[in-house]
Parts: sequence; structure tokens; C-alpha cells
Amino acid sequence: MTRFFNFAAAALVCGFVYLLAAGIAVPEAATDRTMFVVSAVALLGSILAIAFAVTAGLRMRSLRTDLNRLARSVDAALSTIASERDTAPRPDTATPTLPEPAVPAMPGTGHEQTGNVVPHPATMRNRIGIPAPEVPVPLPSPVIATALRRAIASGAMKIVLNPIVPTARDGEQGFDVLVRLHGEAGAATDLWRIDQAVAGQTSAAAERLVVAAAVDVALRPDREPPPLHIGISGSLLGDRDEIAALVDLLKCNAGAARCIVLCLPVSVMRDPGGRSAALARLAAAGVRFAAEGWPRSLSDLDGLWQAGVSFVRLPAERLLAGTGRTANEPDARTVLRALSGSPMAVVATAVGGAQDAAALASLGVAMMVMSPAIDTIASDAAQQRQSAPLDG
Repeated sequence: MTRFFNFAAAALVCGFVYLLAAGIAVPEAATDRTMFVVSAVALLGSILAIAFAVTAGLRMRSLRTDLNRLARSVDAALSTIASERDTAPRPDTATPTLPEPAVPAMPGTGHEQTGNVVPHPATMRNRIGIPAPEVPVPLPSPVIATALRRAIASGAMKIVLNPIVPTARDGEQGFDVLVRLHGEAGAATDLWRIDQAVAGQTSAAAERLVVAAAVDVALRPDREPPPLHIGISGSLLGDRDEIAALVDLLKCNAGAARCIVLCLPVSVMRDPGGRSAALARLAAAGVRFAAEGWPRSLSDLDGLWQAGVSFVRLPAERLLAGTGRTANEPDARTVLRALSGSPMAVVATAVGGAQDAAALASLGVAMMVMSPAIDTIASDAAQQRQSAPLDG
């Protein structure tokens, strides 16, 4: 379609030049000077049409390269998970219980992990002896609160990793850390932000355990893992005891702390207030920060960088809509243009599918979180780690 448009544009330019020449160069009054001017105009129009066609062609080639890179990243993640799951040892039919399979390597990291595999239904193969995957479903708030209290009492939190897919050369592969909770009937649900379900002390303690579980994943041997994005709230920052326990844990595991990215709302990072000391202590421990949400103005972006933010997480729906919710909010192109000139990286969240991913790639978004998850990897190995730093 673009190539046809280029040829059509060139034809229109040449036709316009031909009509101009027919009107000027009357046979009886034609002169060499007039014909020279007409020829020069026609040549200039042809050059402009060719330049337009070449520019559009190069742009399409760049978009095609980005889309192919996105497809290869997704295919590589799925094939790695599927191949390692296919080669997992089958359980002995003589034993009544199933052995715990090994967690596959994080795509692109070469990390071998231990724990429970929680495969996404799209990647699950129908094989004898492999348990059916858990499909996350919404749970009522009282059930979530009960499950959180149970997890806090046990001192361990189960998490799942949702891939952050890079779509450009400067994109950085990583994972969103989700909390997996089980109800009494066995139904499971995944949470990105615990504070959206419960508030207060329970939220702060649970968020600290989520970070501890992510640190446990980052301590895997062989290679340094990719960034692990964890959604936390101002509740954790306002709890001195939980912050002290978390900072002690991070300082004892400095290598893992560099992989932790704490994601806070833009409003918290823009105006931390009395939580500035907690942010400073966490930054000194080695973690990075991400601001989540739409900025009210471009000055907010400057404030985020000054606050030490490394990533800005923007909803895909707002990026694709283009305009802000109010007349005072900057539109998507203005925000992306401002961020392109800063050291902060953009992560598009809740990307609906391949069509939305292609549109975001054309806007220059280098990282995106697909929804639903391509695959999830659960880690409850925190039950095996020493719990002394977690008791505060």
C-alpha cells in the first residue's frame, strides 16, 4: 500500500508539471528559456517524488525490522520454555505423587532455577503426567486479604514473572513480578499491586516479601538476571520497620539489588514528601526506580529524572489514544518526544496484541509488557532461604 502511494504521488507530481508545461509552452510563443524553466521544474518535481518514495521505503523497512525482532523475541521465549518442558523427566508411574519439575531458564539469561513451573495455557502441551496449568482468575477482596495474611505468616510469597519484551536494539529484556495468591478452593489470582486489594500494614509487609522473593530469583547463579520490575506503594515507604528490613536484605545481596526495579505511581515519585528518606535509603542499597502512570505535565518528567527514575511505565491504551484525558495533560507524542531526550526508558504496559505492539513500535516504544502474559514462572524458593532478614 505504501509503495502504491509513492508511485501515485510521483505520477500526480509529473502530471501537474505536464499541465504546467502545456499551459506555458505555447508553440507559437515558446522560447528556449521557457522550455528550460519548464524542464527544470519537471526535474525538481521528479527528484522530490523520488526522495519521498525513498524516505517512506526506509521507514517501512525500519518498522518491519522492529516487528521481526519482536516476533523473534516472543518465539524464542515460547520455544525455550516449550523445549525445556518437553525434555523434563516424566514421573514414575509407580509412584502416586508427581515430582516437582525444574523451572526453565529465563529467556535470554541462561539462568537455571528451582521451584514450580506455572505454564501459561498457550504454551502447555498435552502430555501424560504433567499437571494442568493454573489459570489466574479474579478473587474477592476478603479472600485476597486472607491469602496475604497466610503468606505473611509463612514468611514466603509466591511470585510469577511476566516478560518485558524488547522491540528495539536499545530495549532491555526484563520481567514484571506478579504475586500469585490461592483461595481456599484452590483458585489462583495474580496481582501487580497489592495495595489495590488491601491497604495498611498488611500491604507493606506483603510488598516487602514480594521484593524478597524477587531477590531470591536474582540470586540464581551463572549470569546476572535481567531487571525485575516490582509494583509497590507508598505504604511500604511509610513503614520504617519494613524499609529497614528490606534495606538490610538488599545490602546483604548487592548483586541482586542491582536487578530490582521498584515501580511506584508517578504521584509518589513526583512528590514523595516524608517518604524521601526511604527512597534515598533504597537507592543507596542499589535498587532502581520506575514511575508508573501518565504525567500531568512535562515538568513532571524533569522531576522524575531528578528523583532517580530509570523507567517510565505508560499504559498502552493511553499511548495509542494519543491525547491526554484533560486539555492540560500532554499527548502521547509530546511525552514520548520528551522522554526520547532523557535517560529514562519507556515501558508500555498492558499491550493487547500484535496489532497494538506494531503501533507502539512505530511510535518508538522499545519495551512493552504483553497482556495476557506470554508465560509465567513461579518462585516459592524463598521458603528455603534464611528468614532472619525478613523478620525485621
